[in-house]
Amino acid sequence: MKKHILAIFIISMSFIGCKDDKKVEEEKAPKVDNFLKVSFDLIIKKDDDIHLYYTEDGTLNFNEKNSIWVHINGSDAIQKVTFNLPEDIIPTHLRADFGAGVNEQQSDVDIKSFEMNYFDKNVVAKGLSFFDYFYVNESNTKVDKGTTILQRLDKKQNGGPMVYPMTLLTQKLEEITKG
Repeated sequence: MKKHILAIFIISMSFIGCKDDKKVEEEKAPKVDNFLKVSFDLIIKKDDDIHLYYTEDGTLNFNEKNSIWVHINGSDAIQKVTFNLPEDIIPTHLRADFGAGVNEQQSDVDIKSFEMNYFDKNVVAKGLSFFDYFYVNESNTKVDKGTTILQRLDKKQNGGPMVYPMTLLTQKLEEITKG
């Protein structure tokens, strides 16, 4: 009788142990998001709002309906600003506006890096390689040669510095979002 109880106890413990091993394996598995995540590491010294626009139709016809706003608190330190696109959105183009409305107090925006993540695929551009993916809207933005610091042309302009997609950005979007 004691042998049977001991055998049942050992078998029970091995099932419990297996169950715990599964839990540990599940906890160790990295979480993979099923939406496109677009991030910028930047320095922006005054509070402002950053706006990411996207299109899905291959055009550059950006509109408010297809956009995401993120508020950022000013800081002298590098901050990561992340935009999580809705799950069913696969963009063809991206545009970023670094500031909203008239904000004469806004400092320049120093872009340290840009990153896109989709499932387990990602694209990263650091430093000046940011401009391989985006070009500056010269009608309201200037950038000093050899820097990643975006500046408003006029402190009284409505809206902050803007960047539009280069061909490489469009190609990389397609690469990481298509099976």
